[in-house]
Amino acid sequence: MQFLFGAGRMTLSGLFVQFINGLAEASSLFLVAAGLSLIFGVTRIVNFAHGSLYMLGLYVAYSLVERWGDSALGFWTALLCAALLIAMLGLLIEVLLLRRIYRAPEMFQLLATFALVLIFNDAALWLWGPDDLLGPLAPGLDGAVELFGRYVPVYDLLLVAIGPLVLLALWLLLTRTRWGALIRAATQDREMLGALGVNQAWLFTSVFALGAFLAALGGALQIPRQPAALALDLSIIGDVFVVVVVGGMGSIPGAYLAALLIAQVKALCIALGVVSIGGFEFAFPKLTLAVEFICMALVLVFRPWGLLGKPLAQLRHQSAVEAPLAQSSAGERRVWLLLLAALALTPLLSSSLPYAPILIQDILMTVLFAASLHFMMGPGGMVSFGHAAYFGLGAYAAALLFKLAGWSMPAAMLGAPVLVLLAAIVFGWFCVRLSGVYLAMLTLAFAQIVWSIIFQWDGLTGGSNGIIGIWPAQWLSGDRFFYLVLAVVVAGAWMLRRMQFSPFGHALRASRDSAMRADACGIPVRSVQWAAFSVAGLFAGLAGVLFVFAKGGASPEVISVAKSVDALVMVLLGGIQAMAGPVLGATAFTLLQDWFVGATEYWRALFGLVILMLVLLFPSGLAGAIQLLRDKARGKRRSLRTGKISEGGKPLHEQDPWKELAQAMDGLPGAARTDGGTAAMPAPSPAHSGGSASSGEPLLNVRGLTKRFGGNVAVDEVEFSLAPGEMLALIGPNGAGKSTTFNMLGGQLKADGGSVLFDGTELLGRPSGAMASMGIGRTFQISTLFASMRVVENVQIALMASQGRIWNAWKAAADIGREAALELLDQVGMRDQADLPCSQLAYGDVKRVELAVSLAARPRLLLMDEPTAGMAPSERAGLMALVRRLARERDMAVLFTEHSMDVVFGYADRIVVLSRGRLIAQGDAQAIQSHAQVQAVYFGTGKTFDAR
Repeated sequence: MQFLFGAGRMTLSGLFVQFINGLAEASSLFLVAAGLSLIFGVTRIVNFAHGSLYMLGLYVAYSLVERWGDSALGFWTALLCAALLIAMLGLLIEVLLLRRIYRAPEMFQLLATFALVLIFNDAALWLWGPDDLLGPLAPGLDGAVELFGRYVPVYDLLLVAIGPLVLLALWLLLTRTRWGALIRAATQDREMLGALGVNQAWLFTSVFALGAFLAALGGALQIPRQPAALALDLSIIGDVFVVVVVGGMGSIPGAYLAALLIAQVKALCIALGVVSIGGFEFAFPKLTLAVEFICMALVLVFRPWGLLGKPLAQLRHQSAVEAPLAQSSAGERRVWLLLLAALALTPLLSSSLPYAPILIQDILMTVLFAASLHFMMGPGGMVSFGHAAYFGLGAYAAALLFKLAGWSMPAAMLGAPVLVLLAAIVFGWFCVRLSGVYLAMLTLAFAQIVWSIIFQWDGLTGGSNGIIGIWPAQWLSGDRFFYLVLAVVVAGAWMLRRMQFSPFGHALRASRDSAMRADACGIPVRSVQWAAFSVAGLFAGLAGVLFVFAKGGASPEVISVAKSVDALVMVLLGGIQAMAGPVLGATAFTLLQDWFVGATEYWRALFGLVILMLVLLFPSGLAGAIQLLRDKARGKRRSLRTGKISEGGKPLHEQDPWKELAQAMDGLPGAARTDGGTAAMPAPSPAHSGGSASSGEPLLNVRGLTKRFGGNVAVDEVEFSLAPGEMLALIGPNGAGKSTTFNMLGGQLKADGGSVLFDGTELLGRPSGAMASMGIGRTFQISTLFASMRVVENVQIALMASQGRIWNAWKAAADIGREAALELLDQVGMRDQADLPCSQLAYGDVKRVELAVSLAARPRLLLMDEPTAGMAPSERAGLMALVRRLARERDMAVLFTEHSMDVVFGYADRIVVLSRGRLIAQGDAQAIQSHAQVQAVYFGTGKTFDAR
């Protein structure tokens, strides 16, 4: 039987053979991907060296098979021993290296594993040489079986069976053993596992050893099918990343399903061959380079956590908080000016050091490339594994416009970045809808799709040969082109730096520090990140334009994964939290690479060792190391707390401003205290015991609010209203539906029924980011501030967001709204700490600053979720007294949830009580305290509230 597609022809037997090949390839991919998925699920490390373990497994198996492979027993013993030896290597990697960096940011973990890639690659070069090594066929399995008129290798049929067998073994191991139960627990919450007394060290070591064993076994099994080669480490890791992401990070069954999907799609492309449709020929085999990344992109767009995966649980540890932005000192500016002057004099060295201008020019171009990635990774918090896409697109766009379209060099240099910007806008629109490792993987997918198109479109891009003959115009040759590169790079780096100090840059940092808080302030988080993503792509493309005219052409290497990794290394090497990081990192990377390449054949290993040393000794990069040396030279000691002394002689962070604030507010009730020091329930205050503080029309009307989760009704027909100036408490036992109700009002959850009218306008269905512009403020149970900013900058960015000024990417943000921000801080008693970094504040102070941020847009309704959670009784009294005073002065309605009954009965004008999603009571403090159903819900029976 034959299936005809124009000029193409596919037989059923040919399709079946490709199906078997796909199954065999799927088994091999699954073994490697299962190991990576296990490691990531438990340790959260994206192990870039996993491909190296696969490569080493194949090399070691080759050596052992050469010695023992004459018999079937010797052959299979060699493969198993190879996998066990690499498992021991994986154990050593975990114990000696990874165990030291589990608490480091995930990008530094990635950098450390990339260093291992370089070291292992040169180790393989030293041990086995540069030539590919193909092993013998497996004894007894060197024949073929005829199926449907085609011959299928017996060894391939064995591989087809191995995949499901390994999947079954892993399933039994993870579901039927105590070790497996611990692994599943660690995948869900490893901090809790440690709190229960489980030795995480040996657990992580065993997982990494098992993952290394699977990777090496996957490589060893390729002995009869694939030669051992030095390029296997990077070529396989891309395929494995695709499988793990498509299946779901940490999901073993998902990895097998994804391996089947990817392998069969590629096999189908090969089977289809060249197909003619409507007079157009489509060479499907060429799609094999891109189809897996197309699949990954589609899965990430429509199901970001993979086919069988789940959204990743957030780890509770945090990395070091970035220091607030600071303008360069006079001394630092002098250093930069001297450096610029020295660069301008570089061409004068061409007679004595002819290579120096070329090397400096290369450094300048890499500085702009690294600075563009730093802009989205540092202030933006968006990691890209495919940033070379824009560098390469810039190079190819300029080359094509110059050579094929006949544009002049200046026109091509201006037009190419515009084309790159359009590509970055399109790709960025999809990417910024994800975060973390999923965003990084989607950037990789887009980059590989672009690379495969450029690599295979021979008629347009020259294919693997690239495009040559792209030289600068005669009037820009020689030294003049060097000065053009210098001017463009300095201008580009300066613009990227200036943007960081602008309102747009502050909005970008705010979106990175706390997307939830930024959204509540009215900052369009995705739009800001999208703009930053596009800007980063534009400047990377500009660096690519300079590159193609400097080198006279472009090849697919400029858009490869290796080029993207180079950019990552440069940013992390210099220091991701320092604005000078990309300059230092790009300079060190280029100089070290140039020096090592000329000094030894094993330059990659030397470079890897340098990277490992920096990761372990200077995790803040070169910039952090320089700052540390400067601090030591000045004899300074850094502290997380400010040492500033107040008039009373105590450091500011040891004082209790809440107590002083509460005492200053005459007539405002505080929490009564028992002799034992615990807060007792205050009697309802005469100031509000009669009901609402305002007799006007309700500002907020909630009618029939309902939310279901499957068959469970979490909130059932809840109704209440809130007037201007009134404070309404929403209370209830755990599981009552308070948080669900609160999140529906704030736009974080979609309601299934009912109506919420705010000043006559329906709130349901509106995004949470629209609440600020409507006059609704929000505080959160776990207080969230923009930790990398100063106290006053937190309020300033909230003011700028309320005024629609965050899109200003040029003016200095420090000059905008400072006096208004200081006035708000004065109202909450924080003016004297306005210029402190938020990371240095005590928890009670964080609550006050959060209140000031929420008030920046002058809200008419303030939603406060557990406003006093984690605070001492005196702090609770001070905060709630302040909130009530502001509510009265501003005629602002306040709706808050609270578990502390002293706060509820001391400060709420009215109280709404929920139980199991239903409203059971509402009224003033006296009515609620005496309500029989409320008493039954909280305490069973009997009057137990203290209403003294």
